[in-house]
Amino acid sequence: MNNIGEHVNAGTAIGQGGSVRQGEELNLESLLPWLTYQARIQHALQTTVEQAGDAKNIAVFSSGGPIALLCQVLLNVPAKNLMDVNWTLVNCGISKIIISSKGQILSTLNEHTAFEGHHRHLITYK
Repeated sequence: MNNIGEHVNAGTAIGQGGSVRQGEELNLESLLPWLTYQARIQHALQTTVEQAGDAKNIAVFSSGGPIALLCQVLLNVPAKNLMDVNWTLVNCGISKIIISSKGQILSTLNEHTAFEGHHRHLITYK
């Protein structure tokens, strides 16, 4: 699994609520809660995979924040771009992570074609 701490750099400050502010001085006090949150999300994925055993399919329901964070790690998205990913996620989107002996791969992100057309009014972004 990727090391989530690699995605934080000195040019980006990440606040208590996960807000990313480009160009601000990196404050370790505000960074630690964010790193703890990141580690918890990554640990939750690992625990889910371990508990699934030989299961072929696992469904996990979550808000966009943890999904965006896992996408950041899997796609090596810089921390400064995390919210760009998060704000594009719809509340009914389906994301798929494939787990294999080669590692974790993001296969599908935010798929929501079932809600296009007649059901478009059901799509929300918050």
